[in-house]
Amino acid sequence: MVFVFVCGCGGGMTPQVRFDGAVHKYNDALRWKKASIVASFLPDKAASKYLEKHSAFGSDYRLLDYEVQSMRPIEQGKKAVSVVHFSWLRLPANVVEKTLLEQHWTEHKGQWKILKQEVIVGSKRIQVSRDMPF
Repeated sequence: MVFVFVCGCGGGMTPQVRFDGAVHKYNDALRWKKASIVASFLPDKAASKYLEKHSAFGSDYRLLDYEVQSMRPIEQGKKAVSVVHFSWLRLPANVVEKTLLEQHWTEHKGQWKILKQEVIVGSKRIQVSRDMPF
């Protein structure tokens, strides 16, 4: 006897489940340089800037790995924050850089978008610099 379960396209998913999926899909796309997917998680203006930055970087960097360290909803599940640790190389150097990003998200019409990303340095938050591939 074979059981088959059919699931609708996310119709019953909670905001938290959708957020978890968005965080991983976005950061996977960053890691594997899938610029169009990354851009789909950004507001229009930020998406254009990211695509310009991505094409300028080209193959000058490699994101080796990332680890989602935390995810927390705020404002009744309409906004959320994720903290993600990246290991990456600025080529041709072989020095592994480590960057901890705080990603601020908002849900709009069922889709999670990145509002801003900041680098965590100690207890401070600083803007992602132009020479970082995020």
